[in-house]
Amino acid sequence: MWVKREIKKLYWAVLIGSPSPRSGVVRKPLSLKQLPLGAESVQVVEDESKEKSKRCVTEYDTISTASTEVSLVALRPFTGRKHQLRVHCASVLNCPILGDYKYGSGMVSNLQEFIGLKKLDLHLHAREISFKHPGSNSIVKFSADLPQHMVHTLNLFNLMDKTTLKNSRATISAQELSLAEYRKLKDDEEKKIQDLKKLPTKKIRPQRSIDKKT
Repeated sequence: MWVKREIKKLYWAVLIGSPSPRSGVVRKPLSLKQLPLGAESVQVVEDESKEKSKRCVTEYDTISTASTEVSLVALRPFTGRKHQLRVHCASVLNCPILGDYKYGSGMVSNLQEFIGLKKLDLHLHAREISFKHPGSNSIVKFSADLPQHMVHTLNLFNLMDKTTLKNSRATISAQELSLAEYRKLKDDEEKKIQDLKKLPTKKIRPQRSIDKKT
């Protein structure tokens, strides 16, 4: 399922600032750069054909905002690269994730006193995962509760308005496979079955008992 991209993942993140436009798709390749002392850093690459870059696609949708200071955003990665969401938010949307001290400032100075903490944990949460059950063909979803540090921040900025969450794309939509995709999966499954039937079966000969002479 992971290889075929059949598993859909949804993340929630609190960003510093508000993305403009409020929703869209980021298509920027990323490259892993080696730093001194064995450290690594991921950077946006403008030309995918150059350097050792990998294609990266992230869909984002703003759920709610508090003025222009912070915003709660839903992120859906269509590719699974290292630090993809963090770098796309910081370098492309220009809205780093709150608590990200590697690719952003971690926290804006005027927010530090308001939040009441000197250092924040990363405000990125794997909210939901969904996939099509291979047996029943129905959509299966699993969701995870928000960590306490994110709940604290969302309550401070009143970003957890139920009406806003209900009307936004804050969850994974149960998208059905197209007819062509479904047929291809069924054809592939049938081919595997036929290939297994063609495999030669090895006959097991019964062992003859050996009389021991006394």
